Amino acid sequence: MVKIKNTLLNTDSIVFYDDDVLSNIEPFRETYPNIKSIIVPKNKPYNQILKGHSHFYYPFMYLKKYKNNRYAQELVKKMKINETKIANNLCDQCENATNQGITEHEMKNIARWSNNKKILEKTVLFDWDNTISVCNGIFMPLESDKEWSKNTEQLLKQNLFNEEEVAQYCAGTLERFRALKKMFRILRQNEVHCHILTNNGWGNLTKTNYPLVDVFFLKVIQVIDPWMRATDIICGREVGKVQKFKETEFLIKRYNSLKKRTKKKNKTKKNTFF
Repeated sequence: MVKIKNTLLNTDSIVFYDDDVLSNIEPFRETYPNIKSIIVPKNKPYNQILKGHSHFYYPFMYLKKYKNNRYAQELVKKMKINETKIANNLCDQCENATNQGITEHEMKNIARWSNNKKILEKTVLFDWDNTISVCNGIFMPLESDKEWSKNTEQLLKQNLFNEEEVAQYCAGTLERFRALKKMFRILRQNEVHCHILTNNGWGNLTKTNYPLVDVFFLKVIQVIDPWMRATDIICGREVGKVQKFKETEFLIKRYNSLKKRTKKKNKTKKNTFF
């Protein structure tokens, strides 16, 4: 395999950011060599909040810094501080593993790249977990994960917290939250196509009997990027089906479908994606 420079260049027209090298970056580089797939450094805890504590303590340390965030308040209420497992199944990987995500320096690079007028069509694909978000997942403060959709719907009806508080929590510091909003605003002003490409189960926007659950992830993203639409979110998970392939293969299949729709929609414009 040809070694690809992990740097955004002025000649790139379509870019994919993800922290998972083996499952996402390498398959994309192999399947879509003309997509610049950029690795977001992994295994770097978000110490801007953690201050050297383990990932488990992110909700506590976040609440210590931002005392008025009601989402963090509700998470902490359901956690058991003296146990290695969290009461509400807060995370099934590395106790709510955090990461640096896309740094503010990289956001500035993306914004500068978007100003390139020589490329007529520009597209950015962002992973969510540990890339846009510094957290791995969006977790609900529930007593258990039994009847999760039903109980989450009931929880959201109580308005104990809102999507902005969740988005701020996922973004890390308020400075990074504001930087994300600014980056997306510049990208949209420069008519860059923006998509979320995720394996997070929240990203499956299939309509169910739980309407608040169905749109919650989209509303969280729209806090950061108000122009994001449901069709801009590509999810690698299937609901109600046995997953026979790797999640990445679902993502590639979904992206291939998106590419065809985009070409059809923009058939009067010169397409420089590939």
